[in-house]
Amino acid sequence: YQRRVHGGQYRFCFSNTLGRYTQKSVHFRTVVGDPVAQAPKMSSIDRSFIRLTEALGELGREQSHLLARQRTHLQTAESTRDRFTVGSCVQAACMLSMAILQTWYIKSFFSSTRRV
Repeated sequence: YQRRVHGGQYRFCFSNTLGRYTQKSVHFRTVVGDPVAQAPKMSSIDRSFIRLTEALGELGREQSHLLARQRTHLQTAESTRDRFTVGSCVQAACMLSMAILQTWYIKSFFSSTRRV
C-alpha cells in the first residue's frame, strides 16, 4: 500500500487494546522527500538510475510482504487441517464405540439366562 501525502505533522498509533490473545505484527516504511527532486543538477541517466533503484527496492519489499502473508496463510491452513484430523478421529472413535455398545445391548436380549 503506497500513499503520497503532503507536508504536515503525523502520528502513528500502535494501540492493541482489543487484541489480547493474538500477537500482531506491523511493518511500515516512511520516506521523507524525493531524492530526484533534491538533486536538480543530476543527469537524466542518474535520475533514471535512482528511480530504477527505488522501484527495485519496492519490489523486494513487496515480495517479502507476500512471503510473510504466505507463511501466515500456510500456518492457518495447517492448523485447520490438524483440527479437522483430530475431530475426524474423535468422530470415528465415537461411532465405533456406539456400534460396539449397540451390538452388546442387542446381543444381551438374546442371551438371557432366565428359564421360562
